[in-house]
Amino acid sequence: MVGATLSDPDPERTGGTGSACILGPERCHLIIAGLAEQAGAHHSDIALISALHNLFRLYSEWNAEHSVRVGHHARVLAESMGHGRRDAGAVGLCACLHDIGKLHISRSILDKPGRLSADERAIVEQHPLDGLSCLDELSHGIRHIAQSVTALHHENYDGSGYPYGLSGDALPDSAQFVRVCDFFDALRADRPYRRGMSAWAAMEVLKQRKSFFRTDVLRTFEADVAPSNAVYA
Repeated sequence: MVGATLSDPDPERTGGTGSACILGPERCHLIIAGLAEQAGAHHSDIALISALHNLFRLYSEWNAEHSVRVGHHARVLAESMGHGRRDAGAVGLCACLHDIGKLHISRSILDKPGRLSADERAIVEQHPLDGLSCLDELSHGIRHIAQSVTALHHENYDGSGYPYGLSGDALPDSAQFVRVCDFFDALRADRPYRRGMSAWAAMEVLKQRKSFFRTDVLRTFEADVAPSNAVYA
């Protein structure tokens, strides 16, 4: 996600000090704990996810909180799309780690105020795959979902995303849910170089990019997730 403007609204370098909402460590952990309980996650998985969140927060508070907001949205969207309560909780919980690969990106790149060079962009676009090594110790069921949302959260329904250029039904529901939630929150959030958009304005940008998202996923997100101010108040 580079260069946050209406013509190029998918900013990936979510560094800096701005935030749609400062959730704070305690609220983030309450959200993670609620998702873990809903998912029926093992204690070992909860401990690892919490530890990774804490590490991510030390590296980039903005990114850690962005990831938790995305997890919250993804759980709501999965439920609205007809997934069972436990499965929806697992999607939300795993979404809290979707950007963990950014630990491999230097802050000088994440926080760079101008355009990225081709080499810098290549480093940024590697983060979905870089994050996979952090997930190896998760138990099998959670690990499978976490790997999907981490590796595929920048894939677009029309095949224009990265790192694989997958499209359509090749993308699991979990990855499609996290894609739209990630995109939306990146637009809603304040940045050092611009104010965050309103929910309405962010949805207008998503609809301009409607080919990135499955039609029913985008429609359900607009109806059931975007209007909520729960993690922006």
